[in-house]
Amino acid sequence: MSHLPGVLFFWKDPERPIDMILLQSDQSKSFGFETNQKSTFKNTYMKRFLENSYNGDFCQAHLSNVTSPLLLSLFLKLSGHKIYNPALSPHPLILSFFHLPTFLQSTEKPSKQTFGNKPLSLSALPLCLKPPTTMRKSKYDCLFNFYKIEYDNDSLCSAKTTIRNCWFVNDQIQKISSINLLGQVYTGGEGLVVRGSHIQAKFIEKSGDSEKRYAGCIKYLFSHDFTSNLMHTNLSPCHNPQHVFVFVEWYKISCHQPRIKQGIELYEPEFLKYDYNNILPVHRILLPIAIGSHVSGSSAAKVVVIPLPRKLYA
Repeated sequence: MSHLPGVLFFWKDPERPIDMILLQSDQSKSFGFETNQKSTFKNTYMKRFLENSYNGDFCQAHLSNVTSPLLLSLFLKLSGHKIYNPALSPHPLILSFFHLPTFLQSTEKPSKQTFGNKPLSLSALPLCLKPPTTMRKSKYDCLFNFYKIEYDNDSLCSAKTTIRNCWFVNDQIQKISSINLLGQVYTGGEGLVVRGSHIQAKFIEKSGDSEKRYAGCIKYLFSHDFTSNLMHTNLSPCHNPQHVFVFVEWYKISCHQPRIKQGIELYEPEFLKYDYNNILPVHRILLPIAIGSHVSGSSAAKVVVIPLPRKLYA
């Protein structure tokens, strides 16, 4: 059992920490989470999260060995989950390139250089790409600077200005509605109805000697093709040009963190100014988060962030 102020987590099975029940006391009302107003104040957000997690666990455990395409398609249609089944894989060689320890290291170690073009797990494939579209300049500038910094190539040219040479970053991308990374699904949030997934990622502080977690909301996911000049980098001739990113709007961290030791983080209800850090390789997504609203004693509005368990079907 784990205890947070106003929040109790009960694990029904120590071997399955994702299978838990969330109860809230009356204190949780001050955090602004939506509840179903029942006597135990079950958190509606978490209840749905747990139901989806249980469905995913069940499907992965019982359907991963189904070999009949007809039966599998029926079960998946009813459950709404995407299951990795090696017997039905159209990409038999992909698993030999995907390296799970390296993938997980990209999420935990921000100091490790991650371009965004490393192989993805089979659960993410094939990518459901939308027709090509042109990035708006404010977002394209973030992508352009990301490539310049990560590939350490100042000679790159922007597609929004006069192109002086062939080594430029094109402004055409293909958006992706959602992506399944080892069982954890992340979605974009464009439009009036759909809200993007809330996530956390680790970054190196400017001092270079410490790491910090940032919370944000995925604006959209996208694929982008780019190959840097091999003369300016140490890239292999087998460099994969396809990069898969999320464009994330990051919340501004609050200076006052009274409950950080209890796993509850406070953020300002505003986003940081756009820069190259808004471009995040999907390999660097650390975990999903739950968010809520909180009004302090001084009547200052804050965003409450609680990290959630991340699925890993591998």
